[in-house]
Amino acid sequence: MRELSVVMPNGQSILVKCDVKSGGGDVFDMIVAHSNLVEHFYFGLAYIDDNEFFFLDNDTKISKVAPNSWKKVPTSTFVLFFRVKFFVHDIALLLHKLTRHQYYLQLRKDILEDRLSCHEETGLYLGALALQAEYGDCMPEVFATFYLSYMVMKYL
Repeated sequence: MRELSVVMPNGQSILVKCDVKSGGGDVFDMIVAHSNLVEHFYFGLAYIDDNEFFFLDNDTKISKVAPNSWKKVPTSTFVLFFRVKFFVHDIALLLHKLTRHQYYLQLRKDILEDRLSCHEETGLYLGALALQAEYGDCMPEVFATFYLSYMVMKYL
């Protein structure tokens, strides 16, 4: 048995034990079951090669994309990433709250890490939406203007 670390969109790592001959679909099914994700077909497991994400097919063996050290040394850990594989053109197509949240986390992280870019105005709007999602509606009587400016800049 070997260890895999699967990094979720929220940054949490899930440690999975699997056989060297396990396929990507086997690990994907374990992660989906662990996270209780219903609309799992929008997501996939990816590995990084040359600072770029590549999705793993369900029938591809993990050992095919893992470093040789993972195959030979039982204490070596290989890292995979649970990521959005298929983006929808309308967010209303995502029926479950957990799916929408995973999308949000992935897009937020991709923008913050410059994997996705947007216009400055769109970035400010998205930052405001992220603040509202995390902290609720703004109450000017509670939050001072300088605090709000600080929070927006922190998120961007």
